[in-house]
Amino acid sequence: MMLELIKNSAILPGPGRPLERCLLDRIPADAQYVLIGEASHGTEEFYSMRAELTKMLIQERGFNAVVVEADFPPAFRANMMWRNTVVTRFVDWLRQHNAQIPQEQRYAQGAGFYGLDLYSLHESAAKVVEFLSGVDQDAAIRAKARFQCFDRYGADTMAYAYAVGVGGAPSCANAALSVLKEVGRKADAQKLDGEYGEEAAFAARCNAAVVKGAEGYYRNLFFGEELTWNLRDAHFLETVKALDSHLSRRVEMPKLVLW
Repeated sequence: MMLELIKNSAILPGPGRPLERCLLDRIPADAQYVLIGEASHGTEEFYSMRAELTKMLIQERGFNAVVVEADFPPAFRANMMWRNTVVTRFVDWLRQHNAQIPQEQRYAQGAGFYGLDLYSLHESAAKVVEFLSGVDQDAAIRAKARFQCFDRYGADTMAYAYAVGVGGAPSCANAALSVLKEVGRKADAQKLDGEYGEEAAFAARCNAAVVKGAEGYYRNLFFGEELTWNLRDAHFLETVKALDSHLSRRVEMPKLVLW
């Protein structure tokens, strides 16, 4: 019965039509979000199909961003942590695609590459301090002092999870929230400084949100998978909403592919 169900539901390539084209035909023309998903870890065939379908969505449907289950800082540099050759080739293709768009249209019509996960607590904290150092040295000093709350546990985030979640040590929740609020205020001023300023301000906001989200995730890590999965998924959603709002400054209705 299960095999029959799979057989009846499967999408198969047609004569002269690759599977990616058949899948594209199933996606409504006015779709704003396309969630392709993970399916399996490390399957090159799936990664290749996903990359080809995403190329079609960017070229033929005008999608503006690829949002992946990866940490924000490395994805923002288009330096994926997965390190597989399919993603490397896709990022190279994306760079070439954007380079072919006239300079004056690239900001509005180019497609970006963003991460939405929250595991990069320390790297994101460093990026926040780096951003603030360029706009307000005093704010950078305050942020660095607040982030020292995490530094006492070293680079191992599990040490923080155990100390706070099990050992009853004071959490860094207020410190993370304070920095997020300050980054928001500074980013509001910085984002007016042209295209680069807008991107830098957006990245700073996202990295500050990662620190806040990661703090909550690790603080609750020993209280059940359901809680932490929901916290992580809530962070995913907030990141997508923030990216949608950010891209709305360029285009009327941003279109996002989620991996």
